[in-house]
Amino acid sequence: MEAVKVPPEVRSILEACVNPEPGERPANGSELASEFTRVRQQRLARQEQPRNPVWLSLTRAAQVHLAGEPADWARAGAKLQADLSGQVSAGFARDRETGKRNRRLILLAGAEHRYMLKQDPEDSAPRFVVTAAPALEFEVLERTRRHGLALPVKGHQDVPGGGRELCPLAATGSAQ
Repeated sequence: MEAVKVPPEVRSILEACVNPEPGERPANGSELASEFTRVRQQRLARQEQPRNPVWLSLTRAAQVHLAGEPADWARAGAKLQADLSGQVSAGFARDRETGKRNRRLILLAGAEHRYMLKQDPEDSAPRFVVTAAPALEFEVLERTRRHGLALPVKGHQDVPGGGRELCPLAATGSAQ
């Protein structure tokens, strides 16, 4: 298997398939297909990443959720970027009354926090305001991840024009 050029993520899946320990192998074909789908989506998202930046602004309430009282933009922004530096999932929030998806509200699940985003009404660019960022139990975040779309996260960078209230996040364009 070493002689064949295969992406590392795919190689990892294939190696798991031939692992002598049954518990380390995919349980069935459906699980294997899910793993390959995940790898394909991640590869596509990485290709799309440079073309689809999304800028985030933090409300005072979100700053308090992230950094505590008193609200501190710098600490909250650093915590947000750290929390969203790994696996991030996105999905639309549901209207509590109707149970239908509200396409104006987006939920992001980071490592420790779930973020509620609203599109900035004053801007036509993909800029969002983070209105809430509560730290949630692992199970709640996992449920959000299962029902969401996995997004790649871009490295830290400065905001064009020197604006300090915005933090970058790369998206595949599917969450809008």
